Order: sequence, then structure tokens, then C-alpha cells
Amino acid sequence: MSRDVFTKQEELTYLSSYISKQIKKKFGKGPEACYTSISDQYVVINIKKFMTQIESELIRKDEHLIAQTIRSTIMKDLLSPLIDTLQEMFGKLIATIYQDWNFHNNTGILIGIFQEKQQFKNDGDHIEFQILKDEFMKQSETSIFRPENISVDKINIDTVVIKCSDLLMPIEKMMIDKGYVHILQEREQIIRNRFRSNKSRFERILSKDLEDIYLIWDYENNNSYTIFSGK
Repeated sequence: MSRDVFTKQEELTYLSSYISKQIKKKFGKGPEACYTSISDQYVVINIKKFMTQIESELIRKDEHLIAQTIRSTIMKDLLSPLIDTLQEMFGKLIATIYQDWNFHNNTGILIGIFQEKQQFKNDGDHIEFQILKDEFMKQSETSIFRPENISVDKINIDTVVIKCSDLLMPIEKMMIDKGYVHILQEREQIIRNRFRSNKSRFERILSKDLEDIYLIWDYENNNSYTIFSGK
């Protein structure tokens, strides 16, 4: 399909429908809601009310890691064709697509990163987002997470993405090389939980009710992405 055929809103609606159908085909059950947003740098796909019977049983038994592993592993099969679809529709290369899930809220997110090195507007200069960055740093430092470079991108009125670069210390890079990435992933979960437990602080800054806060850490490329998703 060509980008010329659809308006932007039609493209986003098509993508949301396409993703819902692919999830249903793979899992036997699709999400109750799925919607897509786009900026110069990102494609963000919010997924709501999607949990299989097996996942529900695992969560009931407090087997979150197993549920997370199953969900992420199966979803990986959908990401390659999704990248092809995004590239065809928008005419730009997608570097990768990340995923994060909150089984307690029954919500999740996919975020695609456009590969082109663009000079996109950094919304972090606005006073609102400077305050957001300050609070973000405060919450991060509590968990010994000190990002060096931070940029803020407002996707739309409901979605804000904070990207952190160069956040691994030399000892942490050595841990990854030695196969101890799981220790860093445990810390990542601590940070994720801290952000979510302090959601009200971010809501006051953004003047918006947040449905969830997602954290994705790319250890290979030394980047992280925190997505604030409004209701």
C-alpha cells in the first residue's frame, strides 16, 4: 500500500487495526483497544485489555517473569512484518521496535524508532518538560540510574517520550560482556516500579492523568526510552 493512498489519520487507523488482527491471529485473542501515534522520531502503539487465559493464570500465581517471557517471545514474531509495514507506509527505515507490558493494568506498548538521523524538535526546552526532566532525574538517581543525555519528544497530547543516552557505567558494560545483564534487568524493573509508584508526581507536572509509564532499556545501544501514556 502507498502512503499517497491514505491520509495520516487513515494510516494510523489502518495500523491499529492491522496490529490488532495480527495479535489475535498469533495469540487467539486480540486487544480490546489499540491506537497508534507518530512523530518524526517515533511510532508509538498503545495496546489495552489483552491477556490470554494462560497469562492470567500465571499472573494469578505470581509468575510474572514467565508471563512476560512468553508474551515477549511470541510478540517478536510479529515485529519483523510490522517493521516492513511501517516502512512501506511511511517511506522511512525503522531501526527497531521495542515492547513493554504491564500485566497488572493489562496494558502494553510498542515503540518503533525511525532510523534516519533527523534534526527533530526537542520539546525538553519547554518549561513543563524541563520540570519533567528534573523529576525524572530525581526518581532515576534514587535507583542509582544517572543518564548523561536526555531528550524529550511530545508525540501528541497523550504521549511523551524521554530518551536517555550514554547511561551505562564501565562496570555495567563489563557486566553485560560477562553475561550478567540479568542483574541490570532487575534494577531496570526497580526503576520501572518506582516510576509507576510515583505516577501522581508526573501527572501533576504534565497536568494529565496517566494510564501508565513504560520503560524500555536497550543495553546493546546504551539507550533507554520512558513513555508517559495518558488516558
